[in-house]
Amino acid sequence: MATFHGEGARRGRSAAGFIFATQPLAPAFTSLRPYAFRHALMLQNEFVTWREDNDPVFRGDVAPEQSCTGNVSSHPWEKWDNGGDSTDDDEEDELTSTASASSRPTTPDVATRPVTPDVATRPAPTSAWELPMSPLTPPAPSREASPVYVQVATAWRARLITYSGPARKHAAAERAAREAKEREAKAATIKRAKELDLARKRMARARGPNHRSARLLRYRIGPSRMGTWDADRLVQMGLIIHDLDPSAITPLVDKRNYVMAVIAGPPKGEIAWWVHVLKQAEQHIGRLYRNAVFPYLGHKESRVRFGIGYGEEGPYPHRIKCHASTLLDVAAIRSSDNFEAISQYQNHVVRQIAPKSYAKLQYQMSRLQEETDLAPVFSGSIFTTCEISYGDGPPLSHKNRESKFNAMEVLTIGGSYDWKECGLLLFWDDHGAFPLRPGSTVAYPAGTKRFSFIPVAPHETFYVFRQYCHAGVMRWIEKDFRSDAQFEEEASDEELADMKEAHESRGRNTIKNFTKISRRLRVLVFRSQ
Repeated sequence: MATFHGEGARRGRSAAGFIFATQPLAPAFTSLRPYAFRHALMLQNEFVTWREDNDPVFRGDVAPEQSCTGNVSSHPWEKWDNGGDSTDDDEEDELTSTASASSRPTTPDVATRPVTPDVATRPAPTSAWELPMSPLTPPAPSREASPVYVQVATAWRARLITYSGPARKHAAAERAAREAKEREAKAATIKRAKELDLARKRMARARGPNHRSARLLRYRIGPSRMGTWDADRLVQMGLIIHDLDPSAITPLVDKRNYVMAVIAGPPKGEIAWWVHVLKQAEQHIGRLYRNAVFPYLGHKESRVRFGIGYGEEGPYPHRIKCHASTLLDVAAIRSSDNFEAISQYQNHVVRQIAPKSYAKLQYQMSRLQEETDLAPVFSGSIFTTCEISYGDGPPLSHKNRESKFNAMEVLTIGGSYDWKECGLLLFWDDHGAFPLRPGSTVAYPAGTKRFSFIPVAPHETFYVFRQYCHAGVMRWIEKDFRSDAQFEEEASDEELADMKEAHESRGRNTIKNFTKISRRLRVLVFRSQ
């Protein structure tokens, strides 16, 4: 049972004051995409490995505000980084073999990249990210460029309309590419319609009392615009609305019964205490929201991060510098027993559903505290970074790119809203919509899920307290407290080979850290190494 001494009686920063009982398991929900979890782990591993080799912002060589990329990677496979739809074991085995044996795309060398005449006289840039990446840039001629060629090239880069022969050819090529893209989109729509039709038939056979609606339309409407969000619109998008058991942990599994995510209610037997903790925490969050000066983050999103970051001051971990308007409120949150209780319950949920992953993260955090003066925000936590975000933005699907893709990320939902109509959690890759009561806790591997929330009404409040393991910090620890550039320069050939092998097998080995669930016994099965 959980024990709590309140804000008045300080008990120090020990984590031993909170002891939670094991939560019971509710019936699991199966994703409509059978191998989405495994597929996402494999593709995300390729994506992260590519960023470790080529993205200067991700590596920490360049601060985000100093890069024109805006911390957005141009990895050519990122558009497929949304999970897969394998339908049988043969396709899954083929995916495993091809993903492990495929060579990663690399950025072309600066010396071999074609340059235009007006930039040929400039000194070679130090990074490939400084080169123009526009597809309109013509290749360099084999001999000295004529004035006509220079004029045409300048017009192309400025996106001006010319009537020269090369311009007409370029327009025809653009038109052909656009038509090919439309044909691919049409084929993808037809394929998607067939998949949803099969999913509708499966759900019609397996429909149970936990499903409010199992209807699926043939065509999915993407969340491109704000509008009226209700149950009918979610069904039109191909999302199934699930009813959750608030007194248990509800797992979301794939076809092989691997637990991909869980949604937990309040601690067992401590509902009144949990409500009190959330009310006290909401007072801190309300003051933080009123005092903070939020920068423009796009889509009117407001958030405050604190804890351990990476890359903003250099290629090493550091304490995140908060804005002056939030210093006092963040300090109050860090010293609050209520937020420590929430943090410890988040750790408890991860420890219960993914003990192997929890043990590895706990070991890495202990190494960080031994070798540096850095420590987690809350005592005994395995997470490096905390974030408080407010529900001001539209429900656009997204991932947290700063979080380690194969580590658990935990959210605790709070506020005052009608949970039956607003604040629903949408897992887009699994076609699931989950009504979350205030105080619900969600745990999932950060790099495998595209998620969003349904906006709340203007008179309601909604916030998310998030904890995650920063990918840069974890990578710095794994490379013996060295940055990517330092490791590549100082490591021996054997260390480089071991690291390459570990990266290639990381996607396959990660799934061993997650548990499987027995449907008949409704218990977690821990896979042996």
